[in-house]
Amino acid sequence: DSSPRSFTIPSSLFGSGYDSLSSQEKSLLQYFIDAIGPTCICFPTPPSTNLSINTSNDTLTSSHSKANPYLHLIVPLAFQSQVVMDALIAASAHQLFILGNSKYEQLSDSYSERTIEQLSNTLRQKQRSQCTDWDDFLAAVLMLCFKEISSNRDYRSCLLYTSPSPRDMRRS
Repeated sequence: DSSPRSFTIPSSLFGSGYDSLSSQEKSLLQYFIDAIGPTCICFPTPPSTNLSINTSNDTLTSSHSKANPYLHLIVPLAFQSQVVMDALIAASAHQLFILGNSKYEQLSDSYSERTIEQLSNTLRQKQRSQCTDWDDFLAAVLMLCFKEISSNRDYRSCLLYTSPSPRDMRRS
């Protein structure tokens, strides 16, 4: 089924979340939605997965019902969590830096640092309150990993993140 599918974000979250973004942050969010998210492949889907923000009726709309998790989980979560929004903006800015736009390097680093600080605070808060909802924490970590892995042009260096260490292998 390829009919459009809408994800409604409560006006209170969408309005304050989107309206409080700077024009540069809005641009980086849109870049993630238009350029980065659709190219992230988690599982096979048709190539025509599009997501758009409609500020007049507070919806995110997709052109395909099989949701790309980067677009359909991370983006809506970013409107509910500053740490996820900052991590998403860091990843978007970093991608533009990798593509040759050096003005985004400092911005990406700044948002990454903010995200790491927020993750530390979030971790302590969630542990103290014995929280069971870690979606925002995990999404922010995922986006920081996404940024880091995309920095490594040599695919073998990415294997370091996914391969067990020799010490871990001896334990098994």
